[in-house]
Amino acid sequence: MIQLAGKPVRGCTACLQCRNNQTPRCVIKTDPINDCIAKMIKADGIIIGSPTYFANLTTETKALLDRAG
Repeated sequence: MIQLAGKPVRGCTACLQCRNNQTPRCVIKTDPINDCIAKMIKADGIIIGSPTYFANLTTETKALLDRAG
């Protein structure tokens, strides 16, 4: 189980370095997203949960989905 609440998580900057490098890692290394991506790759399944504020998921969850995509 991974919790992103209270951690400094940045959104995708659309720099395309992950695509250019052809690696499943994001070039932003100042937050825990690369650790999450590594665990997601090893997982048999992924369940994502998020509180809903104003009928949308949290910004941390959105950043994870954007950058892991």
